[in-house]
Amino acid sequence: MLIAPLLCSYGSKAKPVEPSTANETPQSIKDYNAGVAAQEKKDYESAIQYYQSSLAQKSDFADAWNNLGFCYRQIAKSYLDKTDDAYKKALNINPSYENALEYQGEYFLMRGQLFEAYRNYQHLKALKSKEASDLKDALDPILKDAQKVLKVYSP
Repeated sequence: MLIAPLLCSYGSKAKPVEPSTANETPQSIKDYNAGVAAQEKKDYESAIQYYQSSLAQKSDFADAWNNLGFCYRQIAKSYLDKTDDAYKKALNINPSYENALEYQGEYFLMRGQLFEAYRNYQHLKALKSKEASDLKDALDPILKDAQKVLKVYSP
């Protein structure tokens, strides 16, 4: 069970809008539709620029805000995948690298992977590392919240 939301890469549901059916400015629609086209090509950086431009014209354009969030999430996911690879490589070189174990543990917490974070904590504790207390300080409040959630949802 994951407590924190994961960054998933579900397909885009962005759809262009027509000027006659939307209460938006013509430029905001043009920029929005260009953002949709870029998003469909998985060019998230360009899509973000178009959505921001659209929102500069019409700040209450809910579809543009929604798609902007989707694009940010996709970019974040690609960086998180690279983050995961970097920690794995560091720990393959040195499985007892304390800083990497702590940072990877914090990364696991950010992703909602509590068991993996706890495993890193246990490893640090076995190494008698001062980094164990840093990871424990980050882990404890999340575990406490998780216990509360589990009590609410237990049958």
